[in-house]
Amino acid sequence: MEAMTALNLGCGRTKELPPWAADFEMDDSSKPTGVHVLHLDDAESVHPDVLCKLGRDYIALQDDSVDIAFAMHVLEHIGRQGELAEWFLFWGDLYRVMKPGARLYFESPYHTSIWTWADPTHSRAISEYTFLYLAQQSYTVGGAIPDYRPPFDWVLEDWKLFPDTTNPDIRQREPVSMIRGVLRAQKPFAPYWEQPCPSPGKPGG
Repeated sequence: MEAMTALNLGCGRTKELPPWAADFEMDDSSKPTGVHVLHLDDAESVHPDVLCKLGRDYIALQDDSVDIAFAMHVLEHIGRQGELAEWFLFWGDLYRVMKPGARLYFESPYHTSIWTWADPTHSRAISEYTFLYLAQQSYTVGGAIPDYRPPFDWVLEDWKLFPDTTNPDIRQREPVSMIRGVLRAQKPFAPYWEQPCPSPGKPGG
């Protein structure tokens, strides 16, 4: 099998993948012969492979070209809480470049953590419910989710909460500081608003 392409979002000057990047699982039949890492950042000074301001610029990569992506403390910097444009532009364009079934592995401060707003560069709170608005299925079950019609379909496959392991003071103050999880790019895209409605009187109607 040919080498896999990995996208490191917000690579920074070190261009290091997160320490848990090696933990992702793949079937034996799909193990790559190697991994080609593309580093993305919005600062020219770090000399990234892809120069991009997430949420404002389009990612200069071909459609369906990325096998796996990593976002280590990146999502909380995209757009502003309460605004959709930059947030949906990011998820839509990342969805475009990801191969069908490709996964994004992320880590961010949890919405209840001191770290969510302590860092003045953070502009968005992240919880497991944040990702409901990225999945087409969420808009078909009723409830309080508005009819946003996002042009992508991300499925939250797994997530966990854990404490701050680097700052003893914060760990004493709160039991949960971070959320880490996996999102899958569900393709081909099937807009929920174009799906037939269940007939009255039948299961699901």
